[in-house]
Amino acid sequence: MAFGFIIHVLLARFTKFKYIYLTGHLMFWIALVLVAIMLEINPNISMFTMVAVGSVIIALYWTFQPAYIQPWMRKVTGTDELALGHTSSSGAFLSAVLGKYVGKPENSTEKLTLPKWLTFFRDVTVATGVVIAIVVVIAALAAGPAAVADKAGGLNYIVYAVLQGLVFAVGITVLLVGVRMVLGEIIPAFRGIALRIVPNAKPALDCPIVFDYAPTAVLFGFLSAFVVFIILMVTFGALGWAVIVPPMIMLFFPGGTCGVFGNSTGGVRGAILGGAINGLFLAIGQAITMPMLSTTAPQLAQLADPDWYIIIWVFKPLLSLILPLFGG
Repeated sequence: MAFGFIIHVLLARFTKFKYIYLTGHLMFWIALVLVAIMLEINPNISMFTMVAVGSVIIALYWTFQPAYIQPWMRKVTGTDELALGHTSSSGAFLSAVLGKYVGKPENSTEKLTLPKWLTFFRDVTVATGVVIAIVVVIAALAAGPAAVADKAGGLNYIVYAVLQGLVFAVGITVLLVGVRMVLGEIIPAFRGIALRIVPNAKPALDCPIVFDYAPTAVLFGFLSAFVVFIILMVTFGALGWAVIVPPMIMLFFPGGTCGVFGNSTGGVRGAILGGAINGLFLAIGQAITMPMLSTTAPQLAQLADPDWYIIIWVFKPLLSLILPLFGG
């Protein structure tokens, strides 16, 4: 991660790809994914080989990932000063590219006309709270009161489920307020780096940076991703192919991101398609990838965003050929 970031900054400084990847937790996770891949290939690989090969690969990813998604990011945000630095980029890219085939951007989720008695759903906090509460109540009913009792702390398990939905909505509201603060502060602050170290650099930031541009699309994307994943979870189980677990954080954040990008080119239908793409990515990716890391970190397949899967699918077979050349 450390050496990779140095290479990444040098690439940004001396190439036309003027993006600085600033999503710190994902910098760590991608470094971990690459270590797991190399240990899976050769448990006795040297530390030097791991650091050298991993640093180069991760630097290339951090440099090119914000670049290829930038035309669509520009369409979402209406500015070229921000970039997306997130491992949902492949899903967002497909959502934006395919969204135009299912809908029109003028039919945006943010322009939905609701009956007067439903106008309170225009508030993203209310809409998120109600929808997530319904989802959690359904899960609580499926699990039964005994399964929820330990967490409910004496509350009725349905009341507890509703409260969890509202807590989630409040958290998203705080997140969106924080995003607005970041936007207001990081662009002026980043000009110091842009002027001195990497001229004309743009900050590549975490996916919630796009949520405020189409908050209703975030909800559509999450729900679509969730429904698709659950359908595939039941299908895979019935066919005996794989047992997969719904990763709620990955369904919400990348799902919401895909919804926003799909909405930018395809409106409501594009947002729904975007979420479906993310749900498909996560379900199939989890089933395929877990056996590929079976002796190192199979749990990474459950924690993954779409780009993780592509990195694993591409670099495990590729490094199986390359590492022996380095004695690894």
